[in-house]
Amino acid sequence: MKFKIIYTLMSALALGFLLMSNSGGRAAAQNAGNTGAPGDQEISPGVPWVCQTCHNGPLETTIMIEVFEEGTTTAVTEYFPGATYDVRVTVSDINSDAAGHGFQIVNLIDDDLSDTNGWSSPGTGVQIATANETGRSYAEQAGTQDSGEFDVKWTAPAESSGSVTFYAAGTSVNRATGNSGDGGANISLTLQEATVGIFDVTALDAVMKVFPNPAINYLNVRVESNFSGIVLAEIMDVQGRIAITRPLDLATGTNQAQFDVSQLNAGTYMLRLSSEDKVLTTQFLVND
Repeated sequence: MKFKIIYTLMSALALGFLLMSNSGGRAAAQNAGNTGAPGDQEISPGVPWVCQTCHNGPLETTIMIEVFEEGTTTAVTEYFPGATYDVRVTVSDINSDAAGHGFQIVNLIDDDLSDTNGWSSPGTGVQIATANETGRSYAEQAGTQDSGEFDVKWTAPAESSGSVTFYAAGTSVNRATGNSGDGGANISLTLQEATVGIFDVTALDAVMKVFPNPAINYLNVRVESNFSGIVLAEIMDVQGRIAITRPLDLATGTNQAQFDVSQLNAGTYMLRLSSEDKVLTTQFLVND
């Protein structure tokens, strides 16, 4: 009995040390990648080790990846080779009762799963670390953060690299000992390579907001426009496949529109407004 008690105590201490170490980022603290990307750490062949492997409830956690034109809030669905973008990962829990948050993200070229290694300028609470286990560069939390909003810059790969995919995992924690009561989620976002030299895309002279986000049956859109005219509205998935399309006749000032998204599968989508060579995009989630 004495040996059993000692063994149990040692196991608990080891687990506690591991969990505290992970709060400093899996790549930095454990040399591991746990985003769910192909080639990252697995529990068993074909079964990825992600945040929710250990942090599996009851905190209901959501995660979102957004990629913006640098210095703007204009979301993109494709990248220009060599250009730098602002990447934001948002981790939250549905009931807003988490005490802290963490995340990890990697970006891979789809053709060969090579690391673009494009991270720079980490924001508050973010660090960039290379995991020896995978040789990949990750952006991740630098200790458990009060805010679930994480920002970092990313530079796109060279021309002819093809599509790239961001893989991210996040956790919402109660900051109690161990991981009981925490929650986790993971997500991916694919960007296609833009064709360079056909035309220069500029942003529509307007500001767009969507709500509710996540949407269930309907997505409401508010556009504050500085021009009048017809634009094409398209809702597409992260693979760039268009699910809904229709024209919107914008007037100068405030415009309202509503889209029926009840037939869309749960996941991440982009709403794009375009007119000639001008584009405005934003990202949203659809829940079942």
